[in-house]
Amino acid sequence: MCSSDLTADYFGPVIQPTNENFGSARFDHTFSEKDFFFARYTISRGDSILPSQFLSDVTFLSANQFVTAQYDRIISPTLLNMFRVGFNRSYNDLDTLEVPGGENLGFTPGQPIGSLGPTPLSTLGPSGIARLYQVQNSFQYDDHVTLTRGAHIWKFGAAVQRFQWNTDQPAFVRGSITFNSFRNFLLAGPSGTGATFLLPESSTYRHIRTTMYGFFAQDDWRVTSRLTLNYGLRWEFTTGLKETDDLLSYIPDPLTSRLEDVKIGELWDRSEEHTSELQSLAYLVCRLLLEKK
Repeated sequence: MCSSDLTADYFGPVIQPTNENFGSARFDHTFSEKDFFFARYTISRGDSILPSQFLSDVTFLSANQFVTAQYDRIISPTLLNMFRVGFNRSYNDLDTLEVPGGENLGFTPGQPIGSLGPTPLSTLGPSGIARLYQVQNSFQYDDHVTLTRGAHIWKFGAAVQRFQWNTDQPAFVRGSITFNSFRNFLLAGPSGTGATFLLPESSTYRHIRTTMYGFFAQDDWRVTSRLTLNYGLRWEFTTGLKETDDLLSYIPDPLTSRLEDVKIGELWDRSEEHTSELQSLAYLVCRLLLEKK
């Protein structure tokens, strides 16, 4: 049904097909009465088509993989050591579907038609920021020692995690054109027209790295048969975020910093001690557990 301003409502069915698959496997082995080992692998994959702008939906693909291996060693009746390694990988890929018939109507060379926004009509074509490729990797190493001495159970440990973020988001690679009125749209502008494009040869890939270290000590003290005292200390810090290709920068103070103060490839200054930002201190003081006999 058309209105007086020559616009009309469009109605259509929304179809959102979704697929998901999941799998897991575990292996256990006992080397001896004092040596135990297990490994576990988990994977999940999925894909879906998400409703987006007019005539252009978004495809979403995801995959997650988790690998863990752990070795336990009973050193003595009162001393136990646990060593564990792990690897996690997450993959996400979002892309926009092409407008039917828009393969040769692109705003930029080699690209299909982009986003077209003629006010007051709905925006047609793919969203300018919908394209996203992201891979995250995490490498984990943990070692824990448990020592029993009388009424005390002491636990000590250290952990190292290496993080990798690889992303690509070529925003507006197909371009986006907007018109502030339907009349300007019919006249093809140029009055009341705006355009956004990704510059040729722009670098949209980012490879960010960081490493986190953690240390802890804890004691479970059984004071009486009805009272257990738990207390401990944990210290964590990171090496700061680093972009391997020096495509990100850090400005210490936007108001006073000079050009030579800019830190290329870093997201904060790692040469200074920022304990409040880099260290996470969790101190559990005197947690009382009343245990029933």
